[in-house]
Amino acid sequence: MRCLIRQFIFCATVLLTLPGVTAAQVLQNSASGELNGQSLDVSQATVTLTRFATVDAVNSTVTVNPAIVLADGVASSTVTVTLLDAANQPMPGRTVSLASSRGALDMLTQPSNPTDINGVTTGEIRSVTPGAAQVQATDVLDNVLLNDQPTVLFAQGEVLLLTMTVSPGRATVGDVVTYTIV
Repeated sequence: MRCLIRQFIFCATVLLTLPGVTAAQVLQNSASGELNGQSLDVSQATVTLTRFATVDAVNSTVTVNPAIVLADGVASSTVTVTLLDAANQPMPGRTVSLASSRGALDMLTQPSNPTDINGVTTGEIRSVTPGAAQVQATDVLDNVLLNDQPTVLFAQGEVLLLTMTVSPGRATVGDVVTYTIV
């Protein structure tokens, strides 16, 4: 019985251009030869990616829409958080926690999903107490509080919405133009 097994390991570190991945290690194991009269040729490759990037508090953004909301506990403002690293690359799969500068006066709906492939997730804020609230967002994994802290103004009573229309839509010199403000 003749048994010949040769084995070698090839190891290389390669820099890749994947978001948030700064290094990859490629390991390749292969064996070839003869075992009990059978030809032996087995190959296996393993790729290990290591993520060293963290969320950048300056590059990441937090926005609210609308910025003025009726303080009735029902109307809400959508909070959109975009997590980016220092190279402005999106940080997908991250959990974000929202907070209000006014604490328990405001009701927050935390993002139900982690950040998507673009590093984006959304939540909501509402209140029954008039006043201004700054919205704060924190990346839970790295415990990074983002610099952007937009303000939502909760208004008492009705929010005034003005709409102006003009008729006709096009006019020349000397035509009568009517403006309607609602």
